[in-house]
Amino acid sequence: MHIKIRGARAMLYRSSRVPKGASGSTHGYAVQQIAGSLPLDSVSLPAELANKFSGPELQLLETKLFQPARQAAQEKVRAAEHRESAPIWRLDEAARLTFEAPLLLTVDTALT
Repeated sequence: MHIKIRGARAMLYRSSRVPKGASGSTHGYAVQQIAGSLPLDSVSLPAELANKFSGPELQLLETKLFQPARQAAQEKVRAAEHRESAPIWRLDEAARLTFEAPLLLTVDTALT
């Protein structure tokens, strides 16, 4: 099975090889069939896809997709908690807005 990232989704493919001479071809070639598609932030396999994958394929999904998604979700929660516990971000935000405010003024709003 292969995992291809397309935007915010993980496309799950199975590849098989068609040998030379099969189907009237003069050469062998690979054929890919889509097995499913999941959002990149998925932390588990949906029930409707659970029976489509073998044990090794499930292990690949766990290590390549689900574990990184869980770690990213935990890091996002930690970052939000840290941001709320450290008030310095409010000062940084106030300074940024102070510097950006003159840029947001247009001629119409400056005259009124």
